[in-house]
Amino acid sequence: MSTFRKTLTYLEKQKWHYTIPEEECNIATMGISTEKGKFHCIIDVDEIGKRIIFFSIYPINVPVAIRKSMAEIMMRVNYTLFFGNYEMDFSDGEIRFKTSLIYEDIELTDKILEHIIKGNIVTLDTYFELFNSFISGKTTLEDIISQIES
Repeated sequence: MSTFRKTLTYLEKQKWHYTIPEEECNIATMGISTEKGKFHCIIDVDEIGKRIIFFSIYPINVPVAIRKSMAEIMMRVNYTLFFGNYEMDFSDGEIRFKTSLIYEDIELTDKILEHIIKGNIVTLDTYFELFNSFISGKTTLEDIISQIES
């Protein structure tokens, strides 16, 4: 069984609905809802390179005026993380959280997929309110930095 098929089987066991946007590609997309928000997610399995990447996308794009400050916030958060990282597309302000694994010489099990996928969603959810309060202007950069450092 291909790694992509294993990944889809894992999603089906979780009762998560997914879409494969193009035939002959190893990419699936899905929506995830948590208590804090709704996120668009992308799973990309590279069978040749033996890597899997899971992205969850923050639902609000960062306005141009605060993108540099948001980048600083994300870098400070990334510094505290053990697994995965936040990234932002400066051209449109899209924020996403990425977890990935090169699975060469290991069997990709449900437990590994759980860490890649659920660990990603939990991390995005953990910082959702922090990011939202800054983007909406409810919290200053200094207050956000103080929260991250504590």
